[in-house]
Amino acid sequence: NFIVNAAKGSTLIFSFVGYQKVEIVVGEELIRVILKGSSNLLDEVQVVGYGTTTRRNNTGSVSSVKSKQIESRPVTNIMQALQGQVPGVSITNFSPGVGSPVQVLIRGVNSITSGTNPLIIVDGVIINSTPGDLIASTETKNSGSGANTYQQGNNVLNSINPNDIESIDILKDADATAIYGSRGTNGVVLITTKKASLGKTKVTVSASTGMQSPTGLTKRLNTPEYLKLRQDAFATGNMTATSVINPITPTTQNAPDLLLWSQTAFTDYTKFEVGNPAPTYNIDVKITGGTKHFNFISSGSYFKIYDSYMFKPYQERILGRLQINHMSENEKFKMSLSAVLGTERQKFTNTNMFNVLAQSMVNAPNFEMYNPDGTLNFASGKGYITGQYYNPMPMKNIDSYSNTGNIILNGEISYEFIKGLVAKIIVNYGIQSNRYRNIFPSTATSVQTSSVLPNAQFTTNFYSSLNIEPMLSYTKQISKGTITALAGATFLNKEQERTGITVNNPGSDDLLYSYSSGNPTTASSNRLYTRFSSVFGRVNFNWDRKYIANLTFRRDGSSKFGTNNRFANFSSAGIAWIITEEPFLKALKSVLNYGKLRGSFGTTGNDNIADYIYLS
Repeated sequence: NFIVNAAKGSTLIFSFVGYQKVEIVVGEELIRVILKGSSNLLDEVQVVGYGTTTRRNNTGSVSSVKSKQIESRPVTNIMQALQGQVPGVSITNFSPGVGSPVQVLIRGVNSITSGTNPLIIVDGVIINSTPGDLIASTETKNSGSGANTYQQGNNVLNSINPNDIESIDILKDADATAIYGSRGTNGVVLITTKKASLGKTKVTVSASTGMQSPTGLTKRLNTPEYLKLRQDAFATGNMTATSVINPITPTTQNAPDLLLWSQTAFTDYTKFEVGNPAPTYNIDVKITGGTKHFNFISSGSYFKIYDSYMFKPYQERILGRLQINHMSENEKFKMSLSAVLGTERQKFTNTNMFNVLAQSMVNAPNFEMYNPDGTLNFASGKGYITGQYYNPMPMKNIDSYSNTGNIILNGEISYEFIKGLVAKIIVNYGIQSNRYRNIFPSTATSVQTSSVLPNAQFTTNFYSSLNIEPMLSYTKQISKGTITALAGATFLNKEQERTGITVNNPGSDDLLYSYSSGNPTTASSNRLYTRFSSVFGRVNFNWDRKYIANLTFRRDGSSKFGTNNRFANFSSAGIAWIITEEPFLKALKSVLNYGKLRGSFGTTGNDNIADYIYLS
């Protein structure tokens, strides 16, 4: 309830972000106003750095993807939901197979020697967006084990449920990203999770299952067709364009598939290796409810997806989320607490182990993987030609497995001292950890891999961040204009610890899990600390809903840089003119209902560099 001093007959305009504007002529009666939600995309809320705006009033380049667009796409990584949805944003998978990390490029590659990953923030918590920081040590890239894991590592975003996401906002230009200073060059991705629904407690359960199968696989010859092709090739021999037919006599060495092997056996190696049925399972449970002054949302989910590659690789995810919101009776004090706990397990896809697929997919269809006595067939004594035929079954004995944990804790407290003046403090803590193993036992070795001895590799990676951000904002109506000012600071500590152990040729497969049994055992470890602090500010002025100016400043200090370059300033300026609000264009509303001219200029930085590189 509020009182407005207005003359009888004058018009009051009621508006709020995300709602339709209402105009009411002042009379004698008490005015009761109900705003309806706006379906106009221009009035949809967009999340920007430390605040919100709308497409109508934004001076920077910001793209938004809402929950309905995300939920309609069956993806395992929330970044994949952006593929083809956002102009200027490229989303690609580093590797084939479920759970592989994705590369996100906003407006192309912005650096040649430094990193190109954008800054990713989930509910205010900075996520370790570099996949290799969780699995990519030299231990997991050992040439003896081949590419049995994704060489680019994995991504902690795999352990976030896409169904928990309310919106994803991508900040692209300097006006939008300068508020993040030295971390803004590659763009910023702001992920907002769903909030509580007011009213009686409501429980929602959804479950689904499905089956995936690859399409467009190469159609292979069956055994009779293949044998006829081979027989015709020998009958034709070394014929050239100028010579007559010169038949070649088949022997057990050059034609074991015709003379020694079964003439009726058939294996479609393409289908066997990459064309297997791949089921998916998903269940989500959500509980939400409460009043305006106290509400909550709690959810849990289980997801598992298999790959179509041989040996049933999979990705499995278990998540839990809780958020509690409180607001005082006078609506001056607000508090929000949230927690996300998740774990993701992966059995890796053997997409390129010893080039298995490239070699075995050219096998003759009558090459049998097992001998009549049940032992593996390596064509030994049956015309085996090195590199000509390849049995992929020993690779089934390799145990390549990863377990990633993710914890996001966030607390936010704000208080409005006087009308428009709000003090807020945000404290968040994030932990991402990973344990990886790759066991290559003697049963995985064969005449095909005789140069590789049994070995085991173990890596453990731990990443944590503590971020504290106090802020003060002020909003004031001045005549036809609205001025909004923001000032704040950031104090961020990051810690990362990695260890890797390789156990080589311990003499027995039972000792592959014993770190001290290697012949030899090699180990590596490192620990990295990053300290980051900054101050920032922003002033936004909107006059008569037509002329908009936005000024941003930030000063960052980071321990990633040497003492001579540790501090830097970043700033931006953006202006916008909504031309359709001008009287001389209102007559064209039926043709042009909205038009805006905007421009911006600013500076940003890139701290996506290796730690302690300034010492080299």
